[in-house]
Amino acid sequence: MKHKPPSTLEWKELYSAAVNFKKLKPWEWMWDDDIFGVFNPENGEIGYCCVMGNAGEHFALGVYLGTEGLDKILKIQSGEILPDINETLFDHKCLMASFEDRKYIEKQDYEIIRKLKLKFRGRNEWPLFRSYLPGYLPWYLDQSEAKFLTLALEQAIVICKRFLEDSKLLTPPEIGQFLVRVPDKGGSNWEDEWLKPSEPEKREVMMGKVDEDALEYLQKLEHQGVWEADFFNIPEAVQDQEDDRPYYLYSILWGETESGIILNAGVAEPNQWAPVLLEKFQEIVKNIQSLPQEIMVKKEEILIFLKPVTTQLGIELRRVPYLEALDEFRETLGHFGDDEELMDIMLGNESIQDLLEDDAPQLDEETIKELLKNKSIQALINERLNEEDYNISVTVKNPYDKGNSYTGTKQTTLFDEKPTIYRFIDKTRPIVDEFQELIHKDYDNFKLKKELKQLIKKDPDFLNTYLKLFFILEEENNESEANKILDKAYKRAVELITNEKGEWPEIMTGDHIENQHIINSIYYKATNLWEYGKVDEALFLLRQLIKMDPEDGIGARIIILAINMNMTPEDYDKKFLVDDGYYTDMILNWFKENYHKFPHEFSNWEKEAKKLFKHVYQIRIDLKDIKPPVWRRLLVPETYSFHDLHMAILNVMGWSGSHLHEFYVKNEKISIENEKVENIYKWLRRSNASYIYDFGEMWEHKIKLEKILNRQDDVKYPICTKGRRASPPEDCGGVPGYLKLLEIIKNPEHEEYEEMIEWMGGKFDPEHFNPEEVVFDDPE
Repeated sequence: MKHKPPSTLEWKELYSAAVNFKKLKPWEWMWDDDIFGVFNPENGEIGYCCVMGNAGEHFALGVYLGTEGLDKILKIQSGEILPDINETLFDHKCLMASFEDRKYIEKQDYEIIRKLKLKFRGRNEWPLFRSYLPGYLPWYLDQSEAKFLTLALEQAIVICKRFLEDSKLLTPPEIGQFLVRVPDKGGSNWEDEWLKPSEPEKREVMMGKVDEDALEYLQKLEHQGVWEADFFNIPEAVQDQEDDRPYYLYSILWGETESGIILNAGVAEPNQWAPVLLEKFQEIVKNIQSLPQEIMVKKEEILIFLKPVTTQLGIELRRVPYLEALDEFRETLGHFGDDEELMDIMLGNESIQDLLEDDAPQLDEETIKELLKNKSIQALINERLNEEDYNISVTVKNPYDKGNSYTGTKQTTLFDEKPTIYRFIDKTRPIVDEFQELIHKDYDNFKLKKELKQLIKKDPDFLNTYLKLFFILEEENNESEANKILDKAYKRAVELITNEKGEWPEIMTGDHIENQHIINSIYYKATNLWEYGKVDEALFLLRQLIKMDPEDGIGARIIILAINMNMTPEDYDKKFLVDDGYYTDMILNWFKENYHKFPHEFSNWEKEAKKLFKHVYQIRIDLKDIKPPVWRRLLVPETYSFHDLHMAILNVMGWSGSHLHEFYVKNEKISIENEKVENIYKWLRRSNASYIYDFGEMWEHKIKLEKILNRQDDVKYPICTKGRRASPPEDCGGVPGYLKLLEIIKNPEHEEYEEMIEWMGGKFDPEHFNPEEVVFDDPE
C-alpha cells in the first residue's frame, strides 16, 4: 500500500499544530469520552476526536475515522470491547497524534524533526504521528492524512478551550448527535453542527457451506464433545515489498473445550480467514472421524459463516463471551518466543518435528510457538528435554507413592505449577476408551453388566466401571448388590489417594480429568450415606472433597448446604428434580441465596475458593464532578463480588465505611443482599458502573473495567497500581463543600483557614496520593 508523503511545509504545519495542542494540556479538564467531530473537506468523512491523557499515562489526540472508527472507540469505552483483547490493538481506523518518550521515535520521524530544526526534550514531549487501519501495522502518514490530522488538531484546540469555559459544550440536543466542526464554503471559517453519524457501510457477509459430495458421509459421523473456533491477529507484521504497508496475519484456531487441547492451527491473510477456518475444520473431522456436538465462538462473523455448515451437519452453534481452551492458549502464547536456546532446540536436531508423525508438515518458528501450547505436545517435549539443563519438571511422584503403580504419578507440562507435597493427580487409565465405547453400545443390562465386570478385572482402579454398574443395579432395584459395588469403588478411591499414614491429599482437583473417576466415587458414596440417614459420615466425605478442590465442579457444597438446612434426599428431589433432571440454575441460585446462613460451614471454603483465580481485573475508579480528577487504578481477583469491590473502594479512596453506599449498572441497582453473590465481571463487561458513597454528600464514583490480565504469582491482590490526587476529606459537604475547602486552604489569610485546618487535623495536600500507602482490609 504505497502512499505520497507530506511535503516539508505540510510536516511543519502538522508539528506546529501538535506543539500548540500539547501546550494547552486539554487532558487536565477533558476525558476520553468527551468526543467531538471534525469534517474532512477532502473526502467528506468525519473524524471523531478523543482527547487522551486524564489517566496521566498516554497523552494524545485520537481521530477516529468515520462511523467505523467511532463505533470501535464507543464499544471500548462502554466496556463492550475490552482494550486488552488482541484484536482491538490492530483493528482501529484512526489517525493518532501522541506525545512520547525519545525511545519511541523511529529514524524516519527523527529525520523529519531534524529537517524542520525542531527540538524536544523530556518525557512525553516528542510528537509522534501514526495512521491505523484494521489489519495493518500502525504506519507513517501520507499526504492526505497529515493534512487532515493538522486540521483536526487545530479544531481540537478551539473545542478544548471552549469546553474549559463550558463543560456542557458537548452535551447533544438530541440523543446520538455529536458536535462536528464543519468549514464554510470558502473553507476559511469553521462552524458547529450537531450531526448523527452516518449508517456504517454494510460489509459482505461470508457464508460457509459443505461440499454436496461430502455431506452424506459427514452426516453419518458420530457427534461428541464441544469445540471452539476463533481467529486473531498475530502481533508480528508481514511486509510483502519494502515500500508496502506491513499487515498482520491471522492465526486460525480450533480447540476442544474439556481437554483444553488445540485441535488445529493455521495462518491466513486477513481476508482469507474464512476458507482457512473451514479447511482446518475439515482436517480435524477427517483425522478423528467424528463431529462435535457443539461449536462455541466469540465473533459474530464466525457465527454467521459457520451457521449453514452446522445446520447441515446437526451441530449446535453458540456465541459465548469466553472460550476456555482458546482464550487460555492466547494468554500463554509467546511465552517461549524469548527463549532462544529452547527455540534452537525445537528448530535444530532435537526438534519438535521429530516428536510428531512421519507425515506431519514441516513447521516454521511461529507454528512451533503455537504448537507448544498443545498439551499433548507439551508432554512429549517434557519427556525429551533434560530437566537439569532447562529447569523443566518431568515425571514427579508424590511422597506417598510407595510402590503402587497407580498412585500419585503426575506428568507435568512446561506450564504446570510446582508440585506440592499432598497433590494427587491420577495416571491416565488405559481402558478409558474401551469404557466409553462400551457404554455407547446398544447392549441389554445383562450383557452390559458382564462386560463391565470384565473391565473391572482388567483395571480394578478405574472406578467409572464400578459406578456404571452401581447405577444399573439401582435401576434394577438390586439395592444390596448396588451398595456393595459402590462401597468397593469408594474403598479403591481411598486406597489410591491416601498415603501410608492414611492422610488425604491437600490438593486433588477435578480440573485434571484423570481424577474425576475418583472424585465421583467419593461423591456418590457420600450421597448414598445421606440417603441412608448417615449425615455425619456423608458430611465428612463432602467436606474432604471441597477441601481438596474448592472450585468444587461436582457440587459437593450443594449437598452440604442441603444437609445443613435439614433436607432429606426426597426433599431435595422434590424441590429441584424436573422431568428426571435437575434444574442447575435453580440449584445454584438457591445456593447463593442460602450458603451465607452457615458461616461455620462455608467461610473457609469461600476464602479458599476465592484464591483459585487465574485472572485479575484492571479497574479504574474516578470520583465524578471533581477536576482535576481524583482517580485510582486497581487490580482485583476475578472472583471479586460487589461486596469485595466495595471494601476495596473504601481502602483506596480513604472512606471510613461509616456511611451507606449503593452500586448501579445502567440504572439497575445491585441490592445490598446480592452484593456478596454477584460477580463484578458479569456486570462490568457490559457497562461501566456507579458507586455512590454517603447519601448525604453523594460521592459518586465511575467504575470502569479496563483490562483482564493474567495473575502474577508473586503479587498479592488486590493492589492499587496508580492514582492521582487525594480523596476529599469525609463529611466536608460533598463536591460544593470540597471546592470551598480547597479555596480556603489555598489562602492562609482566609477567615476560616485556621478553623478548617484544625477540623482536618492538620495540613491537607489535595495533590498527594501514593498507591504504595494503600492498605487493603480483608473483605470478610
